[in-house]
Amino acid sequence: MVSFRGGRSVDVDYDAFTGGVTSVSAGTSGTYTTSVDGLSRLVDATDAQQGMGLTYDGPLLLRQTWTAGTGGTYGVTGSVERVVDSTGLLTNEIVTAGTARSLLYAYDSDRALSGVSLVGFLYFAIVVSEEAYLHAKFGAAYDAYAR
Repeated sequence: MVSFRGGRSVDVDYDAFTGGVTSVSAGTSGTYTTSVDGLSRLVDATDAQQGMGLTYDGPLLLRQTWTAGTGGTYGVTGSVERVVDSTGLLTNEIVTAGTARSLLYAYDSDRALSGVSLVGFLYFAIVVSEEAYLHAKFGAAYDAYAR
């Protein structure tokens, strides 16, 4: 347990076998239960009202899913699915929050990103908000995943 001024504390529980984080308790904010896969990657994190799931294909994060109950702080329910080509280049992202929207990526002959659909620019704002949410909600567990 780590204690801070003002009486706040964070307590992290670890799996004795894998060393992965199994839960994070943040004082009055509640307890977030996490699961990791065999490579110690975060695959889900939930509390009493909301959750997040992550799906991988080898080293690639392909799908993120969020669910929120009626008491969820952020009220986010949806997903982001990534599609890659046979060489591992991201070609499409499907963002679903009620209605699915696709973001298409184009590459030049040197495999450098040469274009993103117009909606892609708006998506970057979503990504920034998503990362801030994940960091605020899951703290050390998300930081370890994002490294």
